[in-house]
Amino acid sequence: MVENSRDGLMETRGQIGRLRTMGHGNVLVLLLLTAVFRAVVLLWPGAFTTDPDSYQRVAQNLASRGIFALNGEPTAYRPPLYPVVLSGIMCAVGPYWRIGLGIIHWLFGIGTVLCVIYLVRRRSCRVCALAVLFVIADPILLHHSRLIMTETQSVFLVAVTLALFHAGTSRAERIWWFFGGVFLGLCSLTRPTFLPWPILAVLLWLLGSVQLSRDTSDMTRPSVSDVDSLPPKAHGRRLAGVGRIGLAAIGFAVAIVPWGVRNWLILGRPIIGTTHGGYTFYLANNPWYYKYLRQPGAEPVWDAAEFNAQWVKSLEEKQLHDELAADRLAYELAFETIRHQPTMFLRACFDRFCQLWRLIPNRLDQDEPLVLWGLRHGVGLFYLVEYVLVGLGILGWLKRRDFQTPDRVLAVLVCALVLTVVGIHLFYWTNMRMRAPLIPMLALLAGEGYHYLTSRRLETEQT
Repeated sequence: MVENSRDGLMETRGQIGRLRTMGHGNVLVLLLLTAVFRAVVLLWPGAFTTDPDSYQRVAQNLASRGIFALNGEPTAYRPPLYPVVLSGIMCAVGPYWRIGLGIIHWLFGIGTVLCVIYLVRRRSCRVCALAVLFVIADPILLHHSRLIMTETQSVFLVAVTLALFHAGTSRAERIWWFFGGVFLGLCSLTRPTFLPWPILAVLLWLLGSVQLSRDTSDMTRPSVSDVDSLPPKAHGRRLAGVGRIGLAAIGFAVAIVPWGVRNWLILGRPIIGTTHGGYTFYLANNPWYYKYLRQPGAEPVWDAAEFNAQWVKSLEEKQLHDELAADRLAYELAFETIRHQPTMFLRACFDRFCQLWRLIPNRLDQDEPLVLWGLRHGVGLFYLVEYVLVGLGILGWLKRRDFQTPDRVLAVLVCALVLTVVGIHLFYWTNMRMRAPLIPMLALLAGEGYHYLTSRRLETEQT
């Protein structure tokens, strides 16, 4: 019986091992599917006709006057990288810039999928295909890929960052860590939300290293003759780790410092984020929004018209035309609201957490057509399936005992970014699209969840 069980287990491992083949032909098929699907979405009429966040206006100023400006004045109200890319397209193709932007978004989509394939290449074709499916069919990403907004670019940069650091830990060349740091900086220049990401990643890695060294020392308990040989090895590993982190920090600084220097010279402060943070913090913490939360049976979506009118009135009363002063005022008003209504602040934090992870998009019309109702709930079903697989993927990661260094680095980066996005949007204005940077990681975890299911099923069948 023991022999049969052992043979069955070896056969199971063999089957799991055979599932881990991801040939070049399959990669090409997945990339072709991505290219065709994204092209159809982007070619559908109506793409890039609206400018919700004024990126087009900033890019046009940059292309025509060479000034990063909004309303004619130099600004740091929006992060710089997406307007820089957009202005480059405008300079290159002129009046056909929307076609150029569509091509760039199309390439970003293909690049994201290619990075996801690289990260799950050791899994089966089905796992890889499922992860790719969750990227190319993600409703948030599909909708915003047709808008002049940063979601498509930020998701691409996150995927490249994960791939670069994974390559840096699986290859001897340390230059990968430098480029990983550069792309961390590019992520932050696309969305300031990313700024705490490298800090949290380093802290989590240090905590994990301390815990790992404790576990290792408890298991090994070296003899007296071995003690003298351990410190140099441990010291060498620490120096190597510090060197890699140092390279990543240099890369991050190379990307982020020019934006801070520009703002210091022009606006008088070395801003590495934006001057938009105060408004989004006040938008999430103001008396009108808190009143909306207290109303039973309120409208599905809060109408911020009254808030915006009062905000403009406050700026006019105080005669604030400086965006730095306006940013400070917004923070002051938000903290004043929090001090007077601390219980509502906690409730608002919970509401923002739910909004960030909600399954079904908000109903925008009380009398919406049946088709829109069906589409919204179809989106909810998509995310429900993904969340279930993500939960299984996390369970599979927690149960793994064969974590290599690349896997540990990837896990640290994933955890750090999730904590960053959730932590920031507990306090700042939040909706479903704010979780867009997590799409590649959710896809990876969903693929791991499917792998965990299939592995468990094969082991159960053989035992």
